[in-house]
Amino acid sequence: MPSLRQTVLSLSAALLLLSLRAGATTYMMVSDANLAAQASAIAEVSVESADVSPAKGAPATDYLVSVERVLQGNLPGSSLIVRVPGGMRPGGMGLKIWGAPEFAAGERALLFLAPNRDGSFRILHLMLGAFHEVKDAQGGWLAVRNLSEAQEVSLPGAVAADRADERGSRDLAKFREWLTDRALGVERKADYFTTRQPIRSLTAPYTFFISNGLKMRWFEFDTRQSIPWRALSSGQPSVPGGGFNEFKAALNAWDRAPTESTIRYSYAGETQDTTGLSGFDGLNAIVFDQAFPEQFSCDTGGVLAKGGPWLDASDRGTFNGETFIHIGGADIATNAGLGCFFERAASPGKAAEELFAHELGHTLGLGHSCGDGPSGGCANRAKNDALMRAFIHNDGRGAHLGSDDLEGIQVLYGAGTTTPPPGHGPAPPTNLKATVIGRSIRLDWKDQSSNEKGFRVYRAVGTGALTLLTTLPVNAKTYTDPNLAPSTKYIYLVASFNNKGETRGSQVTRTTAAAKAGAGRTAGTAGN
Repeated sequence: MPSLRQTVLSLSAALLLLSLRAGATTYMMVSDANLAAQASAIAEVSVESADVSPAKGAPATDYLVSVERVLQGNLPGSSLIVRVPGGMRPGGMGLKIWGAPEFAAGERALLFLAPNRDGSFRILHLMLGAFHEVKDAQGGWLAVRNLSEAQEVSLPGAVAADRADERGSRDLAKFREWLTDRALGVERKADYFTTRQPIRSLTAPYTFFISNGLKMRWFEFDTRQSIPWRALSSGQPSVPGGGFNEFKAALNAWDRAPTESTIRYSYAGETQDTTGLSGFDGLNAIVFDQAFPEQFSCDTGGVLAKGGPWLDASDRGTFNGETFIHIGGADIATNAGLGCFFERAASPGKAAEELFAHELGHTLGLGHSCGDGPSGGCANRAKNDALMRAFIHNDGRGAHLGSDDLEGIQVLYGAGTTTPPPGHGPAPPTNLKATVIGRSIRLDWKDQSSNEKGFRVYRAVGTGALTLLTTLPVNAKTYTDPNLAPSTKYIYLVASFNNKGETRGSQVTRTTAAAKAGAGRTAGTAGN
C-alpha cells in the first residue's frame, strides 16, 4: 500500500471527494469577520508535502507548508506544520473525517490558523478556515472553500440562502486587501464576493486515502449481522431525555426503511467510553458534548458535529461485481456548546432526530441527495425532501426518509451477490445470558464468528466504567465470574476480536443475591 505522502503527491485535485460518502461534518456558517477575529494568524501558504502525523490521539495528517504572506498576526518561521484531522496510521487503519480540508503538493491556500500545544497549527473550524487559491476562466485568482462534504444547518428563523455569499467564491486580491485592512483596525464592507467560478473542479471521484475511487459499505449486513451502536451515557445537553430516544429513532429510520434492503443498525445501549474519533476500538458510538478545538456558538457558528468511518484500504470485497472498501467501524461526536442550537429549535427532539439520522446515513455510505457542488441543486421535489439533502430541514420532520434516500440505499444494500473481504473483523457474539449463582455470575453466549482470535469479557461494577475482565480463546462460549460482592449490580459485555479489530455484543446487567439469602437465583436472557 502506498504511504499517505505518496498518495497525496499523486493527486491532481486540490480537494478529493468520494461519490458515496461514509461520514459527515455538520456546521453553521462562521462569517469572515468572526473567522478573522478568532484566528491567531491568517497566512497565504504553499503546500510542500504531507505525511502521517506522529501526534498521539486520533489519526491526523501533517502538511508542511511554506509561508508566503502573513495577513494577520505573527508566525514563528517561514515553514509550518498544519495538522488536519483524519488520515492513515502506520498499521493500515485510517480515519476519514468528511469535510476536513485536503491539499495537494504545490497548491496555494489562504488559511485561518490557531496554534497547537506542540508548535503545529490547526485550521479554524475544520474546513471553514481553509480557502484554496484557484484560477477562474478569465485568468484571475479566487479564494474558494470546499463545503461539499459537509452539511449546513441554520438556526430557526434563519434562511440558508442568507449566507449564500459566504459559501461562494471570493476575489482573492480583494479578500486579501480586506483582511489586511481589518488587521490594521480598518473595518469596511465586504466587497470581495464574486460570481466567478473556478476553472477546475475542487472535487474528484476518490478520497484522500482510498485509492481508485472505491465506494464504501458494510459487508456484515449480507450475512444478516447487525451493526450495534451505542450512545454516551451523559446524553446530549438541551435535548429532553438526553437524546437517547432520538438516536434510537434515527437508527430505526434506516433499520426499518420501507424498502427491501439488508441494513441492520441496532441500539446496543449506553456507554461511558469517550474514545470516539481518537482511536479505533471496535465500538460504534455517538459521543455528546465533546470539546472540539473550537467550541460551537449559536452567535458566531462553527462545527456542530463530525464523524467518519474507520477503514483499512486493503480490506475489500465485491457487491454486484463492483469492488468496495469494507467499513470497519464508525463514530460520531457532537461539539460542546451545541445545546443552544436545540434550545432555539421549535422541536429539539425532532431536530436531534434529523441531525442524527443524517449522520448515520453517511455512515452507511450515502452522499448528499442535493445542495452541494457534486449533487447539484434541490429544485427536484424528491431530492429536496430527502433526509440526505445537504441542508438540514429543521422543520419538525425528524428522522424521515424520502424516496431519494430509499433509492440510494438500494444501490448499496439492495438485492445482489456479494464476496466479503477475506480479512474482515469478526461478527459479534449474540444471545448473551447472565445467570446469578450465589456469589458468582455465569455468562453464556452464541459464537457467530468464524475468524475471531478470541473473546474479551468486560465488566462494570455499579455505575462504574466497563473495564477488561479477562481474555478467552477461540470458540469460547461461557465464562464464570466468581467471588462477587452481595447485593451488587454488575454489567457485562462480551466482544470478539481479531487483527482487524474488536466487535462488541450487547450488554447485560445482573445483581447478585443479598448476603442473607444464601441461595442463588437465575436470571433470563438479555435482549439484543
